[in-house]
Amino acid sequence: MHAGSLCSIELTGDTRHLSKREEAVDAINAAVELIPQINGMVFSGAK
Repeated sequence: MHAGSLCSIELTGDTRHLSKREEAVDAINAAVELIPQINGMVFSGAK
């Protein structure tokens, strides 16, 4: 049974020139780290 969406997550990056990569915010890297945490979520009472 599909109960619908619980929340919405938006990740926003901030690009920089390759010479200033350390100042950038990598949204893809953040998503890669976030996905296992989302997949590991457990809800009480869920079948």
